[in-house]
Amino acid sequence: MEKNSKVRIPKQKRSILRKEALREKALSLFCSKGFQQTTTNQIAEEAGMSIGSLYEYYANKEEILYDIVDEYFTIFLNEEDKLRELFFSGIRNRDKRKWIRSIIENLIESHKASKKFNIELHYLYFQLDKVREAINKQKMIVRKIAAEALDSISGELTTDDTDIAAVIFCDSIEKTVDRICLYPLTIDNKRLISDSVEMIYRYLFS
Repeated sequence: MEKNSKVRIPKQKRSILRKEALREKALSLFCSKGFQQTTTNQIAEEAGMSIGSLYEYYANKEEILYDIVDEYFTIFLNEEDKLRELFFSGIRNRDKRKWIRSIIENLIESHKASKKFNIELHYLYFQLDKVREAINKQKMIVRKIAAEALDSISGELTTDDTDIAAVIFCDSIEKTVDRICLYPLTIDNKRLISDSVEMIYRYLFS
């Protein structure tokens, strides 16, 4: 996407804070109204500045979204060690069902903090290339960590292909987490988690 040559990079504290305010208000609007229904005029108004001032920092609302996604992805990368600890903690314990359940429950809790934004990203995944690229990178990192975790106990697995096992493992967990956090059903979540744990366990270990 071609950048607006008039867009400036803020260096002074006041300008940095104004740009941060635009991102903050845009994120709030994207979550409450949806990205497609939000306009740059609404973002500027919420941030308490003119539309002309907004265009000094961003050429359009897509660039604001991409800035938010970049920040979101940076936070994810900074927490990669926590994610690795989640997959490796308890992996050598005898109770593998407890290990699988712990991963699912922890991911559910982390998704709750950014539920509305995650829902919007799911819609935008098929509409905007940069959103799709960022999400795919996240998934690739999670699968890589899962594959390394499964490699560390490869002798206990029912499959020799830990790369494929990691894909199925992560996809199964992702669908369970998404179903509970983003697209809930009128069923007991505890039952859904328990059966998901059992399904993954049987695939990997029995």
